[in-house]
Amino acid sequence: MTQCSRVLTDLIAAGPRGICGNHWLDAHIPRYPARIWELKRRYTILSEPCHEHDHASSVARYRLVRSALSSKEAQGRIYAVKGAVA
Repeated sequence: MTQCSRVLTDLIAAGPRGICGNHWLDAHIPRYPARIWELKRRYTILSEPCHEHDHASSVARYRLVRSALSSKEAQGRIYAVKGAVA
């Protein structure tokens, strides 16, 4: 699984609550902002300050804005991203 597909899979799994950027640091994806930027070319992803944790610095929380996709269609998009983006 590519880093981009991993980030997209995590965003889908997080649902409307979103996911803290530190999640990907802990998952050894230090360039997650670049992966988010790549995904923003195809998806609507909102970023906002994360207030859930006591961060020493400013950390963003990311949320995938879902359209009316079925889970099967969303899964198909994950596979499309796998081959298209490193």
